[in-house]
Amino acid sequence: MLDQHKLERMGLPCVIIVAEKFRASAETHARAFGAGSLAFAFVPDCFTSIPDDQVRVQALAAFEAIIEGLTSPRIAPYTAPEAPAPETETFEAEDLLACFHKMNRVFTERGWTDGFPLLPPTREAVDDLVRGSGRDPSEVVTILPPASGIATVLHIAANAAMAGCVAEEMPVVLAAVRALTTYPFPSRTALVSTGGYGQLYLVNGPIGKALEMNSGTAALVPGAPSRVNMRLARAMRLIVMNVGRAYPTLLDASTVGSPRKFNMFVAENVEASPWVPFHADRGYSPEDNTVTVFNTLSDVDILDVFNSAADGIARTLAAYSTYPSGEFLGWEERWGKDTNHSARVLLLVGPEHAQMLAGSGWTRDGLKRFLHENARIPAAWFKNIHRNHPERNAPEYRWVMDAPDDRLILATESPEMFHIAVVGGTAGRSLSLKCYGYPVTVRVD
Repeated sequence: MLDQHKLERMGLPCVIIVAEKFRASAETHARAFGAGSLAFAFVPDCFTSIPDDQVRVQALAAFEAIIEGLTSPRIAPYTAPEAPAPETETFEAEDLLACFHKMNRVFTERGWTDGFPLLPPTREAVDDLVRGSGRDPSEVVTILPPASGIATVLHIAANAAMAGCVAEEMPVVLAAVRALTTYPFPSRTALVSTGGYGQLYLVNGPIGKALEMNSGTAALVPGAPSRVNMRLARAMRLIVMNVGRAYPTLLDASTVGSPRKFNMFVAENVEASPWVPFHADRGYSPEDNTVTVFNTLSDVDILDVFNSAADGIARTLAAYSTYPSGEFLGWEERWGKDTNHSARVLLLVGPEHAQMLAGSGWTRDGLKRFLHENARIPAAWFKNIHRNHPERNAPEYRWVMDAPDDRLILATESPEMFHIAVVGGTAGRSLSLKCYGYPVTVRVD
């Protein structure tokens, strides 16, 4: 949509064809980008989801709207401005519990909640979090997609307060916000795509233990042992909605969505890891405190309690890492090789698996190379997805369309597509997460 707006400013009229179910999202995006005069032609269905003959019928039916959009004067439709949220707000009722429920009813009506009751962002709670950040409350930390929200320390603290965060956690929250908006992380795609993307934030360094983050058993499970992980995850969910305005059904157009939208926070279990910490492999000192953000799309639980040999464990990890399904073969030339659309794999390797591998001399880099070579899929999987438009595949991979269905092809482009951290308890399990786009690591200030 931003590209069309740029063309309009150059004097080249454009009309954007949009499925009716995305009307509210399209119009909200246009207003958010200051492009309320963009012309739309609304059609019943997404063209990517219907046969070509139906595309032609719907396109012809939209022809009049397209002509009008290309030839009519552009005047942004008037929409009454939203009333700004008050800087302070008082709720009165017969007692504090009634005030609590009244606040939550009002905030829910405004769309400010993740669906659960919010803790009151009182002046005392917010001020305490601002002090914990060591920053001025008016300092702008970043500009947050999708609506280019101005993320000040105060705005971040107010949402962290509603999630129940404490002062010591604020530096991690601020680092997570910066990581989310640091290039080349695909922040806009992650927050508004029709896919069910959710972010996983991996914390490294002494701060994870100092905050009592759960890095071991049930590290990603809601509950008391992971209370800090959950608070941080919820804070980021509220921040992307209330500061970035990634509200569901408006700017967040997830088709089905996923519970991963709640976000995930976890610390690496460095005490049980046989390898150097994850962030040390990315150029940081083991004593540095960092947050790494991954854009996850799906996850698969890996069970292997039967192998006592490292080679067997590695083959199991490879088998469960095939579900990227060779997306890199389907790059269109226009994306180029440095695409942010490439599928990656984040492996949260359980300590038992990691120790068995390392005990047989496997390094993290060696495991990545093995996974790349052994995570393979039948050509039929890839061909099924791309059979209607084979010309969009990268030229050097178009031979796959003519390969036998049972021909095994690489699921990932290179060993660098794998990211490996040690997380969890010892029970013969690991977790494989499909990711899109580059992860980003930032230092906790």
